[in-house]
Amino acid sequence: MSAVLDRTQQRDDARRAIQEAVAELMDGDNFRRWLETRSRFHRYSFGNVLMIATQCPEAKQVAGYRKWQELGRQVRKGEKAIRILAPIVVKKRDEPGDQPARAVVGFRGASVFDVSQTDGDDLPEAPECVSPDGDELAGMLPALEAHARELGYVVYYYEPEGGALGFCDRDGMRIVVSPSLSPNAQVTTLVHEIAHAHGLTYKDYSRAQCEVIVEATASIVLGSIGFDTSAFTVPYLACWARDEEGLKALETFASTIDATARKIEKALDLA
Repeated sequence: MSAVLDRTQQRDDARRAIQEAVAELMDGDNFRRWLETRSRFHRYSFGNVLMIATQCPEAKQVAGYRKWQELGRQVRKGEKAIRILAPIVVKKRDEPGDQPARAVVGFRGASVFDVSQTDGDDLPEAPECVSPDGDELAGMLPALEAHARELGYVVYYYEPEGGALGFCDRDGMRIVVSPSLSPNAQVTTLVHEIAHAHGLTYKDYSRAQCEVIVEATASIVLGSIGFDTSAFTVPYLACWARDEEGLKALETFASTIDATARKIEKALDLA
């Protein structure tokens, strides 16, 4: 019985920690920091990225105390740990004789530290930020086009009317991107329009909500592939979140942003 109570308490603690982190997102600047953190830690869960962003928004690379020692670095004495949630994994057999499978039965609090809190051996340098004017991301266009096809859309390259860089036509099931853009800029535009193709349209959300979700999703994915996400303007959420049931709405949209970004990252083999 005590084990059941422990797991219940762990789930309650995990839920409370995430709710507290989400509450801090009500400030627009904190939301911007979460987006930047999310783009650096796309392999972490939604809740853990929230917790890292609120405790240490400048974090670049996190690991546990012993993991840093394995990498030849030592956490400095007195550094405050970043608390996240680690899965509790057990091995289970469905039937006698079956190979045991790993299953997550709950979560527990865990401590990690950012590289800035450690001293020791140098780590490999991070690649330089990608320029929108370059062409090194041209190889990602086929994967994005294939992902669009999975969603039922066809990507066309021709000049949109009105000077737009691109658009997503839900009725015609097509995405249009300007061929005059550099390959890297075509990638940024296609990521944005594919986010719309994931059901993020003005028919399902208000215009303000839709653009916030799409821009945030795009900035996360683009940050994952090397763009400087600080160059992307993220509208403040507080002004409209309070009109959409406040915290509940913000939590809902943050989850949608994270989930949509993960789908596009998976198509780019980043997840």
